[in-house]
Amino acid sequence: MEWFDPVQRDLKRVIHLLHRPDVDQQVQKIYQLLYRTAVRIGRKTRSSTGEPLNLKRKEDDFLPVRFQLYKAHCLKAVTEALDQWKRGPKTKEDHNQIFLCMQVALACF
Repeated sequence: MEWFDPVQRDLKRVIHLLHRPDVDQQVQKIYQLLYRTAVRIGRKTRSSTGEPLNLKRKEDDFLPVRFQLYKAHCLKAVTEALDQWKRGPKTKEDHNQIFLCMQVALACF
């Protein structure tokens, strides 16, 4: 039996949404999923040391045209984060690498 893993679920959902033909209409939803996942991972890496998360939430100003330019970068960052998450991050450095991938994906917006 596989344990419920919200990070893996959200990352797979983002990859699915990035492959949809109507990705332009899904930009805000993709961002919300990525932000939620980044916060989850960031809590694991930053909370133990007292470091701030340094994530600023974007409320609007989602430009589908700009996102189309960076969609491939976002997909690559999310895929890398999912692969690293599936391997099972064991150290703080592993979590930091995943968090960095999430920051790269969020920067595409």
